[in-house]
This record gives sequence, structure tokens and C-alpha cells, in this order.
Amino acid sequence: MQEGSKYGNIVRYALDRIGEGAWKAGAKLPSVRAMAERNGCSVNTVLRAYEALQSEGYVYAKPKAGFFVAADPDRPSPRATAAIPFDAASPDESAMPYKEFFEYMTKAVFQRRGALFDYGDPQGLPSLRQALAKHLQDVGLFVDERRIFVVSGSQQALQLLVSMPFPNGKTHVLVEQPTYHGMLRALRTANVPAIGLERTESGIDLERLERHFQSNPIKLFYTASRFHNPTGWSYAKSQRESIARLARKYDVYVVEDDYLADLEHDSRNEPIAANDGCDRIVYVKSFSKTLLPGMRLGLAALPPPLVETFREHKLCADFGTSSLSQNALELYLRNGLFDVHRKSVRATYRDRMTELIRVCRETLPTQVTLDAPAGGIFASLFLPKTLPEAEFARALGAAGVPMVPGERFFLPGFPEAKPLMRISVIRADEAAIRRGVELVAAEARRLLRTTPKERDEASGGHWI
Repeated sequence: MQEGSKYGNIVRYALDRIGEGAWKAGAKLPSVRAMAERNGCSVNTVLRAYEALQSEGYVYAKPKAGFFVAADPDRPSPRATAAIPFDAASPDESAMPYKEFFEYMTKAVFQRRGALFDYGDPQGLPSLRQALAKHLQDVGLFVDERRIFVVSGSQQALQLLVSMPFPNGKTHVLVEQPTYHGMLRALRTANVPAIGLERTESGIDLERLERHFQSNPIKLFYTASRFHNPTGWSYAKSQRESIARLARKYDVYVVEDDYLADLEHDSRNEPIAANDGCDRIVYVKSFSKTLLPGMRLGLAALPPPLVETFREHKLCADFGTSSLSQNALELYLRNGLFDVHRKSVRATYRDRMTELIRVCRETLPTQVTLDAPAGGIFASLFLPKTLPEAEFARALGAAGVPMVPGERFFLPGFPEAKPLMRISVIRADEAAIRRGVELVAAEARRLLRTTPKERDEASGGHWI
């Protein structure tokens, strides 16, 4: 057994003893040396495990006396609350190029200050669109710059696409289930009728997709083909090709949200739009996960029949995306720094996902399963029916490891909804991932040991 797994075994053993009440408040933990002999590991491994328990508020140390169970072992101390943000969707500050991008913001102000006093083209700065057309070639897309729009974040593109009429004259939107909750919010606020289609680790049922396209007035099908939010899944090549083919056959547009395109490490895993040339595919890309979210920058590459309608709706929305942000991004792209930064964050998040997979495999109870990609930032924990996701979410939040419950990603009443929790590594490094998964596993074991009635009585009532 590896040293890392022995460390995890010690933490789990201690949390189990505390959770079961075998080690009560004030009780002394076995000595570091005794625990090392019991587990066949070094005293440093035990000490590291005990210090992790201390940092999360489960135990406390007395000089020259040892470690003792904290007074309220069911919950970490307040200072541990939200210390491991498994619910995060915004980038890790340590991975962001603040200094470099600030320099290009400054250059943009001085080099192109005249443009900052004009609203500019609602479609986006022409020179930036030229740079973006070249940038898209990296993901296998060859799109004329006249079909590219710079948007104020990909969320704006989704809102506009949901709200605007399409040339096929259809009215409904088909969405994967589960799907990005921002898209569900856009549909709800625009009062657009939506239909759900189940997505699993194997993709979607193409026969059901074709029936929807054939029988329902689907104006667009929304999908995240790579690193799906919340699950992290990606389509196989054959499914991507089939989706593009069916869209052409039944006069349906596909909105492909490639929000993590820059984290793709397999050059063979192209977006759906690469199979279509953006003839029926609206390709949407965000820079929020790799650059600074506050810059509010994204792009939409549109089929020709949608360009003018999208332009009108974009003009009504904001007159044009920030000229300062656009100028800075153009300089950053043209000087090659974005490619350097992209490789760095891709490696960072891939290492974190690898660690998440390893620790979950060693730590989680068998009833809770992880489904995770090799890269990206999101993965899913699938739960047994005996562990309601709302209750689990409450427990994890109180334990300082918040996650987003799966109900947020489904249409109301969708029949195939499975209990899940989205887990994110975007703001948790490897050490935080190890500590966080250990806490998640401890909470899962604690809840699985009790009946719903016992958990309800312990909490004083239902959580809403």
C-alpha cells in the first residue's frame, strides 16, 4: 500500500471512530508511534494525518500530551468552513495571468485609446475577430471572421440565442439532462419551452434524438460536447458526427457550448462544429475558465442565416462588448502568451483531476461512485437513493466542502434524474482535494449509517 493511502486510512479510521462515538469529546487519540505501528507506516505519516484532522476541527493538540477529540466532532471548526470549494466554477487566482494581462490592458489603453471613446462594432473589434478566426483553427474550426461575434461572456450568447427567432420557424429548445444550469435559467427567463433528453457516460440515445428532431418543433439543441457541465463527459467521435448529420437532415440548429475548449489535451477530440463547418452548428466558446472571468469575454461562431438576427439582438443587449477587454485580448492572443498560459492551466487542472480520481478510488464508500474525465474541471459523485442529494449537500456545506447538488442541472420533473453532486477541482489544489475527499467520505459514511428518521431527528426537522 502506498504512503498516500496509509495517510488516508488513518484519517478515515479516526473519522469513523469519532463519528460512531467510540472516541468521544476529550478522548485522547492513540499515540503517533502506536498508530504508526498499527498501520505499518512512518510517524511522519501519522503526524500529517493528525494535523489534517486538527486543521479541520475534528481534533486538537496539547503540547507534550498528544491529540484529543474536539468538543463538537460532528462538524469542523468555523475556520474550516468553505475552505475547500468543491462547488466553485470560477478559476483559481493562483492560475490566472494577472500581471501579464494587466500589462496588455495598459498597452491597450495607450495604443488604442481613440477606440475606447466609441461604441464600436456590436459584432466585435474586426482585428480581434481576425485573431479569433486564427485561434479557432487550433480546435479544427475554419470560420470566416464575418461569422464570428465577440460576446460579453458565453452566457450572453446563450441568452440571445434562446430569445431570438430562428429561420426554421420552430419554437422549442432541446437540452441534455443534466445540463448547465445557466442555460436552464436562460430558458426560464425567456419563457421558452424546453424538452429534456437524457445524457449518460455513453452519450445520448441517437434514436431518441432523431425522434425529437422529427416530431417536435425543435429550433435548437443545446449541448456541451466536451467536458460536459456538470458531469465532465465528452462525446465520442461517432456521436459528434451523428449529431451534425441529424441537425442537417431535420433543419435543427445545434448550440455547442465548448466552454472548456482550451483544456482539451487530445487533439483528436474535436468539437461537433468541426464536422459541420458551422453550417448548422452555433459554436460558443468562453475565455472565463482560462483567463479572467471579470473580463466578460467569449465568442459565438454562427451559421450565415443567423448572423443578422444575432447582430440585432446583440446591439439591443449592450451596443458592443467592452472595447478595452477586446483590445487586451487581441494583444494577448497575437503575442502568443495565451497559448503559453493555456498549456499551463491545462496541465494544472489535469493534475488535479488525476488526484481527485485517485483519492476518491481509495477513500469513498462503495455506495458513492465518482465519474470523472481525464481532464477538465468538473466530475460527478453519483449517490445511492438512501442518500438524498439535498441532505448530503447540507452536510457537506456544514463540513466545509460545499458541492452543487444535481437537482440544479435538471428540468423540473425530468423522470430520469439521478441523484448526483457536482465536484469541481478548479479552485482546489492536490492537498485540498485530498483533505476534501476525506471529509466527503466521512460525511457519506456518517449519513449512510443512519436512517432518514434518525437524520431528521438529529437535524431538528427537514431542510428546505
